[in-house]
Amino acid sequence: VQRSFVVNAAELAAYEYTKNLLVKRFKMRESIIVHVVASCASGLMAALASTPVDMAKTRMMNGDCGASMVHCLADVVNQFGVMALYASFFATWMRLAPWNVLNFVSLERYKALLAGVL
Repeated sequence: VQRSFVVNAAELAAYEYTKNLLVKRFKMRESIIVHVVASCASGLMAALASTPVDMAKTRMMNGDCGASMVHCLADVVNQFGVMALYASFFATWMRLAPWNVLNFVSLERYKALLAGVL
């Protein structure tokens, strides 16, 4: 549940923020290019936010640290440094980025189709 909250919050916020930034600040026309770039940024932010949670959850399930997520994160940082929290970052991003592209590009296409119907 914690991971789902973190991933969804990061994905949705990053997608909308990046899309609005590209359209309003950089004056790009809303198009599939904008949606793909915003989706990749969304995947990046979701990976940055969720990788430490994934690592702590795995360590807790293996019995390698205490009973709380905060204690586990602090333990890892004290023992291995901050970068240990992001050991699987690249693999996580490579999994989330394509998913976000499919998800958000499809969402935008459905929104465009429904706008013509309603």
